[in-house]
Amino acid sequence: MKKTLIAVISAIVLVAVLAIAVSAAGISANEQKLLDKFKAGVTLEDGTVVTPPAVYITQAEQQLAKDDFTDAELAKLEKAMDEIFAIIKAEDLHSGREVKASAKYNEMVQIAEKAFDEIGYTVTPGDEVNGANIVKKTGVDMTATIVAVVALVSVLALSAAVIAKKRLLVK
Repeated sequence: MKKTLIAVISAIVLVAVLAIAVSAAGISANEQKLLDKFKAGVTLEDGTVVTPPAVYITQAEQQLAKDDFTDAELAKLEKAMDEIFAIIKAEDLHSGREVKASAKYNEMVQIAEKAFDEIGYTVTPGDEVNGANIVKKTGVDMTATIVAVVALVSVLALSAAVIAKKRLLVK
């Protein structure tokens, strides 16, 4: 009976730890639409398609997969993206280098910073190698760490009970 109880408790703890570890948000359909629009970039008057650097696309994919965004938050990000793409199109900027050299660059950064701020993130522009720095303002999510510590303490407690029961430390 006790072995069964210990096995059940161990299984519950293991399932809880694994459930937290694999509970990544994934990308919802609305997040995917925004990501697809971001990847597509903007088409200039001469037909040139200007797309974000690959590092920014990868960052967007990772952020969308990691965090759950509401439709309202996605709408704010989409609005900011549309504004930035409109500036790129109006200024006829053909590359990331031209975007950074543009007189409108700071305006584009402010649009992005404002949108991210409104949804609880800070963003610092980066470059085509390192990408941007995007941080959630709420801090670190400690849920997985807490569950892992609880699981470790549970295993240690069960081990101590078994050692005491079997008198393994008594000479």
